[in-house]
Amino acid sequence: MKNPREASKSVNPKNLAVWTLGALYEKLCEYAHEVYNDIEHPALGMTPEQAFVTRVKQTGERDQAGIPYDEDFRMMTMPTTDKGTAKVLPGLGVKINNIFYNSDEFLNPDVENKQALVRFDPYNAGIAYALVRRRWARCISDHYATFEGRSEKEMLMATTELRRRHRLHSRGYFTVTAKKLADFLNSVEAEECLLLQRARDRESRSIIERINSGFTSVGGSSLPERVRSQTEMGSGAGSESAPITSSEVTPERRATRARSVIEEF
Repeated sequence: MKNPREASKSVNPKNLAVWTLGALYEKLCEYAHEVYNDIEHPALGMTPEQAFVTRVKQTGERDQAGIPYDEDFRMMTMPTTDKGTAKVLPGLGVKINNIFYNSDEFLNPDVENKQALVRFDPYNAGIAYALVRRRWARCISDHYATFEGRSEKEMLMATTELRRRHRLHSRGYFTVTAKKLADFLNSVEAEECLLLQRARDRESRSIIERINSGFTSVGGSSLPERVRSQTEMGSGAGSESAPITSSEVTPERRATRARSVIEEF
């Protein structure tokens, strides 16, 4: 939308939205993996799935080139602060987004008052991670019972609301602390302000859990189960380069399936 201010309520996308994030994700996956993947592509002369299986048969799975979805990968892809590091303060830990996080690893005198790389979970403000002696240490926040399961967006909204309320009653300097955030998040006012964001976070979290459950364990095959079974059957037949056809999915069935999914959009 080029000029959102000129849009009336009758055509505003926010007022016309009917798809939830979970339902949209499910239909997009269904179209990508069950409809588009089984329709013959004019540039390939076969379906994308058949082209993929044929290429895997010719070149192999090449598991050594894959990036395992393990704890190291999660740490490297988690967000960090603007600075990227935080100072380990004795007895307090590291401060990330106005909240102190502590760990038993910080009890070592060699670590105190040193800068450490930090990461935080955007969907759980109760925990963070710090790189201590070449190992990621799990850190627990102050007021963990309140912050556990809170998303980064919810915490940001709570911080903004706290500052807004302070400006309405005072013009002095105001510092957001973990205790002030915890007290506000436990209040009835926060329940009213953050109810919609909490519902959005629950839906986003459910999708992330579904995505994570689709990854294979470290050392396992990176191919989907259906593709892997077709590859094994093709290699057992002794064919090295012939395209694999899908006998159980007829063109009529593909077209019907494509129409039904597209119509639901």
